[in-house]
Amino acid sequence: MKVRRAEPRDAHAVATLQDAAWRAAYRGILPDALLDGLVLAEREARRRAHFTTPTPGVTNWVVGHDEVVGWGAVGPPREADVPPGALELYALYVHPEAQGWGHGRALLEHALRHARDAGAPCMTLWVLSANRQARAFYEAAGFAVDETTPEKEFDDTGAMTLRMRRELREAQPFPGHAGRG
Repeated sequence: MKVRRAEPRDAHAVATLQDAAWRAAYRGILPDALLDGLVLAEREARRRAHFTTPTPGVTNWVVGHDEVVGWGAVGPPREADVPPGALELYALYVHPEAQGWGHGRALLEHALRHARDAGAPCMTLWVLSANRQARAFYEAAGFAVDETTPEKEFDDTGAMTLRMRRELREAQPFPGHAGRG
């Protein structure tokens, strides 16, 4: 399994796997109309733009054997209440048919190594509160719910998100894996 930097040629695969992952993971959490209305071409165009002209400080990776089955993105935190130099995991998605084979774990380990190499004191992420599988995955990787930050509504959907955080001061390995990634 190889983790590498995302390239414009990966845009279609990333958009496809992200749409599939959203529909599988968020059904019953996000409104069906939102999930059924995902437009692959729009998401593909956004990914292609991001991979062609990356936002400064944001890094995108993909993972897979012969084809791209997972995508992750890391960059500066969107909130100002974290320590200077912290990084945020913006995205980590694995195609549902490829889950459980370690692709998510490989992407997360890569992101954590990137953050430690950059000197980040911690990494944060936002997850849908009701997405128990994702929360268990991140908890197994050493993330904990950030009790100092209130839950937020996700894009006027009624679904709530919460922030999780992992300290990175020490070179901690991925502690375990409880859940599929």
